[in-house]
This record gives sequence, C-alpha cells and structure tokens, in this order.
Amino acid sequence: MRILKIIGLSLAAIVLLVAVIGLFLPSTVSIERSIVINATAEKTYEQVNVLKNWEQWNPFLKMDPKSKIAYNDIPAGAGATYTWASEKTGEGTMTILNSTPYSSVKFQLEFKGQGLSQSEFRFSPEGNNATKVSWSFSSDIGNNPFSRVFWTFGTTMMGDAFDSGLKDLKAQAEKK
Repeated sequence: MRILKIIGLSLAAIVLLVAVIGLFLPSTVSIERSIVINATAEKTYEQVNVLKNWEQWNPFLKMDPKSKIAYNDIPAGAGATYTWASEKTGEGTMTILNSTPYSSVKFQLEFKGQGLSQSEFRFSPEGNNATKVSWSFSSDIGNNPFSRVFWTFGTTMMGDAFDSGLKDLKAQAEKK
C-alpha cells in the first residue's frame, strides 16, 4: 500500500510540475522554414496554390498515406478547400484565404476540436530562375498549460515536417 501511495504522490507531483512549467510558456506558437528552389516563382507558386498538387509533396500525407482527402469545387486560389481525415494526423480543413500570384498564398487551418491556425507560403525571386520559398505556421494555443508544454515539443516535430515538405516541393518544382 505504501508503494502505491508513493507512486500516486510522485505522479501528482510530476503533473503539478508540468502544469506550473506550462504556465510560463508562451500562449502562441510560430514556425517558419525556407528553402531555395531552382525554379521560377510561377512554377513553385502553382505547386502550392493548386491544392491537388499537395498530394505530391505534403509531408503530413507522407506520414499517413491512407489519409482520406476531399476537395471543394474550387481547384486553386482563394476559397479552395482541402479536408483530411487520418488516424495519425487527425482531421481538419485547410482553406486558401488569399492568393497573390507568384508572391504568397495564405491559409486558414481548422484542426477538429483544436481551433484555428494560420499558414502562409511566400515566394521571393532568388537570382536567375530560383525562388526562395518560406512556409510559416502560427496559432494561439490558449492558456492550457499542458497544450503549451505539448507545443514546446510539437514545434520541433512540425518544423521537421516542414523541412521534409519543402524538400519534396523543391523536387516537384525542379522536375517540371
């Protein structure tokens, strides 16, 4: 009985410690990754602006190739929507809010049960026929200290996914 009491108190202390640490972590999360692609801004922009093209380089689809994907009737640009359902990456909807040809594409992400986030791709000419592509993500994660602790580690995993996706985007844009 004494061992159970020690285990219970130890677990309670760990949970309390995580909660206290979480209170001091930021309530917003931001991630940004970039890559230079040896293709014009027009080619790289089309890989992002046309949502079906994401099937060729989306790192989250690579995590779960069995994901169920659906699109609305708008194939590209503002209003185009992509929904997914996956055992590994959850469920959600991604909608293009604003698309400026060869310059940027802004998205709203809605993760089922977790609220809204924003994402953006920016395209900048980088020398002769090369483009710097920057992919960013931001979200208000609120006041839940456990969410804050989770996102402290989640940003590393998401950053790795962005790096992988940008590498695959580069391969797709450069081969076209």
